[in-house]
Amino acid sequence: MWGQHCQHAPASTATLERVLNAYRPSVIVEIGSLFGGITAYIGTWAFLNGRAHVLSLDMVPCMTVDVRDFLGRIGVVYWYEDAWKPDTVAKVFEYIMGRRMDGRALIYCDGGDKTRELALYSKTLDAGDVIGCHDYTTEVAIGGAAEALGDGWQPILDIEQVRAQRLLQMFWEKKG
Repeated sequence: MWGQHCQHAPASTATLERVLNAYRPSVIVEIGSLFGGITAYIGTWAFLNGRAHVLSLDMVPCMTVDVRDFLGRIGVVYWYEDAWKPDTVAKVFEYIMGRRMDGRALIYCDGGDKTRELALYSKTLDAGDVIGCHDYTTEVAIGGAAEALGDGWQPILDIEQVRAQRLLQMFWEKKG
């Protein structure tokens, strides 16, 4: 993606863009950026749409200096942090609250334990916000995601469409 290694299929990237365009978040947090391919995509979307703040975090420093420089030029904030530490979750919550404006937040879970990330970070979101994950149905069980999120979350995508198209990602909106 934009010269960066990306582990998302084109159909998954297109689905991510449809969700971004439909929900127009003012703040986006990506958990697990690895080489920065999808981070570059999200950051470029935010840059071109002129409104979203983007935070990406990962525990493993896999990005090259060139990738980090590119992300910095388009306004992406990058943290090397343990996504599961309570301090990190609190910092992410503060980041979201400080930049939310009047819009929605979107968290995209793509780190080392997506079910755990869904459980931890869904609690930082408000009604109307969106959470999603990569590797849905492969690393994240359908029932496991629902259990991790708890009550109040509505799937945005049709599960049968996700299976049929092998999208390997899913998104949910928090309801009032």
